[in-house]
This record gives sequence, structure tokens and C-alpha cells, in this order.
Amino acid sequence: FYFPWMTLRNTETGGKSKAVFAYCAEQVWLHDRDRYLCSLFAGSRGRHALWALYALNLELARAREVVTQPMLGEVRLRWWHDTLECLFQGQSTGHPVVQALAQSWPSVGKVQNILLSLVDSRILELNGRVPKTLGELEGYLERTSSSLMRLSLSALGVDDESARAAGSRIGLAWGLVGLIRSLPFSSGPAQLSVPCSIFSELGCSLEEKKGGPSRNLNSAVRVLAERATFHVCRSRELVLKAPSTARAVLSLGALTRLYLNRITRADYDPYVADFNVSSLRRLVKIGVSWR
Repeated sequence: FYFPWMTLRNTETGGKSKAVFAYCAEQVWLHDRDRYLCSLFAGSRGRHALWALYALNLELARAREVVTQPMLGEVRLRWWHDTLECLFQGQSTGHPVVQALAQSWPSVGKVQNILLSLVDSRILELNGRVPKTLGELEGYLERTSSSLMRLSLSALGVDDESARAAGSRIGLAWGLVGLIRSLPFSSGPAQLSVPCSIFSELGCSLEEKKGGPSRNLNSAVRVLAERATFHVCRSRELVLKAPSTARAVLSLGALTRLYLNRITRADYDPYVADFNVSSLRRLVKIGVSWR
């Protein structure tokens, strides 16, 4: 299989510069395989910018996972907030992700508001508050998943209205699918990470909501999946109007549909759905979607 960071590591010319991109690429390959596979369809310059951005996103997401207290997570995220503000002023630390951003994003200051909003949304997430309604959930995903899609398009130099609109839709769908995929691995009752209004509309009591795998959970997942399907279907017409240079970002929509098909085939049971898809199969899915 193609591992670009190995080539970067073995190249002596510009060793320090290549090392930071090698670090970012490896992190994305290990922890965000889907976006890594999509990035392979970008040119080398755009690919480096995507790896730097996705590695930053992983650092922000990791802030909640590696600490035992929300306050420590907030300290970590505040550091990233301050570090990015310094980067916008032309100053960068020795952190490889920051170095990669500095080298691959010459106009990073143009997207500073979106980047800082991405950090701030992660800080709000630390309090563990679950969105009460589907609308609140989509609002959060718009600030995180959809914002990341817009930043990804900026990394490729894509400034197209159709591409941005498609990216926003795909970001929402991807976030909803991500929530469904995470349910079997959630700490505590899985249902507690699903907006309570969905269970209320299904006629579930509070005690039923706190239970384990159940038909009620499957029904709630169906609501989320159908909403994700709506967004990804609305994005397809927009994708056709988008420039081909947006391919490495908007291809995430093809993988979203792949996982939605797996959810549907499992009758919306997240504990039964098989999300283990080989990298090769995912690459083929991405390639075929752009024929």
C-alpha cells in the first residue's frame, strides 16, 4: 500500500521540513484513515496542507480523550488557541503540526476565524453536554465537521460556492454517521449521546433511554441515518457542479454513503453493523464515485 510519509522520512533533502509532514501523514493514517485515503487524490502541495489540518483536528479531538478532568482538557485546548493566534502573526512553535501548518498554509490567516471556532467548539464539548434536539446536534456539527470540510477546501485553494455548499452537507452527514459508529464504544449508556428529543418523539421513557442495545436505540439510529442520507443526497447535485480540484475533500461523501449502506443492512443496529471496510475497497469506492 502507498505510505507517503515513509518516502518523506527516507528523503534527505529538506529533512526537517519533510519530517513534520511525515509525522502528520502518519497520524492521519493511523487515526483518520478515511480522510487520509481521500487526501491521496490531491496534488502533493494540497495533500501536505490537508495532512497538517487533519493532524490538527486530531490534536483537538484528543484533548478530551487524554485527560481525566475537563479542566485539564481546556488547558490543552487553550494552548492550541493561543498557539494558532501566534501562527496567524507569523510565529510558530516547534510542534510538528504547527510547523506543518506554517509551511503548507501560506495564507492561514484568511481562515483564522474558522480555525479558532473549531478550537472553541471543542472547549464547549468538554462539559459533556449532549445536544437536546437534532437541530442542536446539527448546529454543533456545522461548527465542527462542516467547518473542517470548509477548511479542507481552503487547503486545496478551492473557492467555489457549490463546493462549499456540498462540503457543508457532507460534513453534517459525516458527523451523524460518526456518532452512529461511535455508539458501541461510548463510555456509559450509548443512548445518552443521542439527542433526547429523538427518544421522546419515539415515545421512550427516561429509563428506556438509559438501557443497553435495544429496538429503541435502533429506531433512534434510523432517525439519524435518514437525516444523514438526506444531507448526502442533497450534496450530490452540488458535487457535480464543483471543480475537480475539490475531489480530495468531497470524496468523503462516497464513504459516507458506504457506511450508511452498512447501517441500513444491519437494520440500524450499531452493535451489529460492520464498519470494517478495507482501505483498498474504500479507495475503489472513492475512485468509482468520480467517474
